Parts: sequence; structure tokens; C-alpha cells
Amino acid sequence: MVNIKIVNKQTGRENRYLTYSFMKAINNNLKITLPEKFKISIQ
Repeated sequence: MVNIKIVNKQTGRENRYLTYSFMKAINNNLKITLPEKFKISIQ
């Protein structure tokens, strides 16, 4: 099981709203574009 989080590059903190939206998009086969200041963290 992988752990996916959308993280703010400057603060290093997770944006839970974006993480939730991202997971929802993946489950529905939708494309999602992240703002430049965020990154995807996969553990």
C-alpha cells in the first residue's frame, strides 16, 4: 500500500484538501493539475 500526499514545497506540510481531491480524481480516472508550489509525495 502506498501513501500519497500533496505537499506544499515551501512548508513541507500536507494540503489535505488537495490530497483528498487528488485521490478522488484518481479513483474516477480524471486528470488533475497541481499548482506549481505543490508536489506529490509517495511513500
